[in-house]
Amino acid sequence: MKKTTFIAALGLVLSAAACTTEDPTPPGEIVEGGASTDRVGDVAEQSVGPVLGDGEQASALEDDPADFAEPEPGAEPVCIELFEGDAPLIGKIGPDRGLIAIGETIEESEFEQISTLRDRLVALAAEGTAEQARAIEQLNEPFVQAVDAVESDEGQDPASGEIVLPQLDVSGSNAAQDELALACEG
Repeated sequence: MKKTTFIAALGLVLSAAACTTEDPTPPGEIVEGGASTDRVGDVAEQSVGPVLGDGEQASALEDDPADFAEPEPGAEPVCIELFEGDAPLIGKIGPDRGLIAIGETIEESEFEQISTLRDRLVALAAEGTAEQARAIEQLNEPFVQAVDAVESDEGQDPASGEIVLPQLDVSGSNAAQDELALACEG
């Protein structure tokens, strides 16, 4: 019981210390980063930035033209979706395209992933520029062909629970991936 009371009391003391409104920095004193504090009434105002000629102070809050510049080419939504972020599509495209290149037998859940990837690439092509859309469609071509072939039941045995992907040429898709990677880098 003493331990619990002590911990509760310690928590109260720390909470009270964190909520204090006193500023340990005296008014007008220079603090880290070249900032100074001045008191106006009970409110502490902090001015930031170096002092310019005639006592004028540069403001860190002034608009910087770079903040409003056009995003870099690599920051385009297509590039972000394909190559960046937590789960870039390129990480899924390579392995799935490899399955299509050799005509692998896969489980239904793997086929669903390929179908979903195809749909995401179709949607991504609609978001991009005309050039990006053309490259994404070329990138997506083996996925479209594989899904269409499986959905038309060409050579599929529904009783087995396995799906046989058609063996397709994926060289155009590889070239489109390289083209998109170069465009997104620049």
